Amino acid sequence: MKMKTNKPTILLLSGAILLSTLLAVTTAMTTFSVSAETNQDGTNNEPLSEGNSNLPDGHKNENHATPKVIVPDKINPETSDTESGCFSNIETQTASKNQRQLDAGSVTYETTGNYVHTIYANGQPLIIEASSSVSYAKLYLDSNGNGIGEASEEITAFQGDGKLSGSGIYYLEGYGYYLPYSTIYGGGKDGTPQYDTSVTLSGLSDSSENYTVWAIYGGSKSGALTGNTQVNISGGNVGWTYGGGGTAELNGNAEIHMTGGSASKNMYGGSASGQINGNTRIHIESGQVVSVYGGNENSGQIAGSTELIFDTNAKANGWIYGGGAGYSDDAITEVTGSTNITVNGGTFAKNMYGGGAWRGAKVGGSNITVNGGVFDGWIYGGGEELSSVADKVFITIKGGSVSAVSPAGAGFGQPGAGQINAEVGDAEVHLEGGTVQTFSALSTDYTAVNGDLSLSLSGDTFSDTELYLGRSGNPVKLKNVSIHITDGKARLLKLQSQVTGNFSVALDRGDVSDLVLLPDTLAVSAGATLSYTDCGSSTGRFGTFVQGSSNYFTDIDNPLLVGSHLYHNQFTTITFRNSYVNYYDDTMSGDDNSPKACTEKLLIDG
Repeated sequence: MKMKTNKPTILLLSGAILLSTLLAVTTAMTTFSVSAETNQDGTNNEPLSEGNSNLPDGHKNENHATPKVIVPDKINPETSDTESGCFSNIETQTASKNQRQLDAGSVTYETTGNYVHTIYANGQPLIIEASSSVSYAKLYLDSNGNGIGEASEEITAFQGDGKLSGSGIYYLEGYGYYLPYSTIYGGGKDGTPQYDTSVTLSGLSDSSENYTVWAIYGGSKSGALTGNTQVNISGGNVGWTYGGGGTAELNGNAEIHMTGGSASKNMYGGSASGQINGNTRIHIESGQVVSVYGGNENSGQIAGSTELIFDTNAKANGWIYGGGAGYSDDAITEVTGSTNITVNGGTFAKNMYGGGAWRGAKVGGSNITVNGGVFDGWIYGGGEELSSVADKVFITIKGGSVSAVSPAGAGFGQPGAGQINAEVGDAEVHLEGGTVQTFSALSTDYTAVNGDLSLSLSGDTFSDTELYLGRSGNPVKLKNVSIHITDGKARLLKLQSQVTGNFSVALDRGDVSDLVLLPDTLAVSAGATLSYTDCGSSTGRFGTFVQGSSNYFTDIDNPLLVGSHLYHNQFTTITFRNSYVNYYDDTMSGDDNSPKACTEKLLIDG
C-alpha cells in the first residue's frame, strides 16, 4: 500500500473547545502533670508531660467524635487502690457561683472518665481561651457579648482534680482547665430548648497538634434544639468540630466561622447524625484544617443547603466535601438542597468534591467557584464512592492553580456488575482563568454524567490544558455534549466515549492544538458539528512535526487537524468561517480522513 505524501496544508477558510493527622500528643511541651493512671489499652489521660503520646493517628475515615478513653478497674499508682465505675459516676455542676450569669440557663458539665468531661453551654455564649500551654484553657461566659473573655466572666466553679472518683475539672492556676479529652456543646444534653448558641475557641495555637479541646458542637447532644448555632474559632487547637449537634435535631441554621487556630480532625457544617432543618455554612478565613464537610458525619439530612467558603489564608490538609460523610450503605447523609463551595484562595492538599463522601452520600445539586488557591488534588463536581448528585453540577474556575477538574464524581472502589459508584445529573463547567492541567469528564471507570455535559473555555492560560471527554474503559455513554472555546487555546481535546445525543465543538477565535476522536465515538450520535470561526491567521506557522512515541507539532500557531486523529468519525457538518486551520494529512492512500471525507456537509465561507 502506498503512503500519500505528508504535505502540510493550510486551509484558508471562512466560517469555534467548549469545552488528614498525626496526633502525637507531645502536648504543647507542657511539663505540668498529675498522677498517671493507665487505661486498659496501656494509655493514660493525665495532663500530659513532654514526650507523652497516647492518641490515635488521624486518618481520612475517622468517624468517632469522642476520645477512646476508658478507665474501669485500674490501679492508681499513688495509692494502689482500685478505681471502678466508668461512666457511672456522672457529676453535674453549674456555674452559679460565677459572678455573672445569663438567663438562658447555666453552664453544666459531666465527668465520664479521668480528665474526660462533657460541658454544656445550654445556650449561653461560651468562650474557650487557650493558654500559652495549648492543652489548657480558661472558660468564660461572654455576658456582654464582646467576644472577649474578661476576668469577671471566668467560670471558676468547675475547678477540681478531674478524676472520675473525685470532683471538678483539673485546673492549673494561670493556665486554666485541662480539656484535651473533653467535649463542648453549645446547646444542652437533651430536651427541646429554644435559643441560639455561640461557642468561641480563642487564644494561642501552635503546630504541636495537641488539643485545647477534643470536640466542639454548636448544637445539643440529643433531643431537639430550636434556634441557630454558631461556632467561632480564632485560636487554640480543636479536634472535631460540628456546626450542629450530636443526635439532636436542629430547627435552624448552623455556622462555623474560622479566623485562626487549627482543627486537627474533621470539621462538619452539620451534626453527627441529627437532622438539620435549615442550612449550614463554614467560612474559613484563616487557619489550618484537615477534612471539611458541609453536611453531617454518620447519617441524617440537611433539609436546606450547605456553603463552604475558603479565603487566602486557609490551609486544608485533607479532603473537602460539599455534602456529608456517610460511612455505610445503611446510614445515608443527605443534603436536600444544593452544596455551594467558593474558594478565594488558600492551599488544598487533597481532592475537593461538590458531593459527599464515602457510601450513601446524596446531595441535590452542587456549585463550585474557584477564584484563587493552589490545589494539589482534583476538583470533582460529584462525590466519591457510592454517592450521587441528583441535579446539576456547576464548576467555574476563574483563578488559582488546579491540578485537574472533573464534573462527575470519583467513584473509587470496585462496584458490582454494571454498577456505577459516583454519578451526577447535568454538568456545566466554565474555565475562565487560572490554570488547569487536566479536564476529565469521567475520571474513573465507575462514574457517570447522566445528563447533558457542557464545557466552555476562554482566556490565554489554558494552552497546556488537556481536555478528555469520557473514558475508553467506562461503559457509560455521554448524552448531549457541547464544547465551546472562545478567545482561548487548549493543547488537546479528546473524545473517548461514545455520544448518543448531539455532539458540538465550536471554536470562536479559539485554538486546539490536537483534536482526537477515538474510533466509533460518533457512531451512534444524533448529530455532530465542528465549527471554526475567525480562527488562526494567514501568517500563522504550521509548526515542526516531532515524531516519536507521541507524535506532535511544535511552534504551531493555527488550529490543527490531523487526518488519522479523526478515525473516520462522521460529523453532520464541519464549518470553516473566515479561519486558517492547519491540516496534516498522514493517512494512507485510499484511506481518506480529510475534513471533506469526515462530514456529510462541508461549509467553507470566506
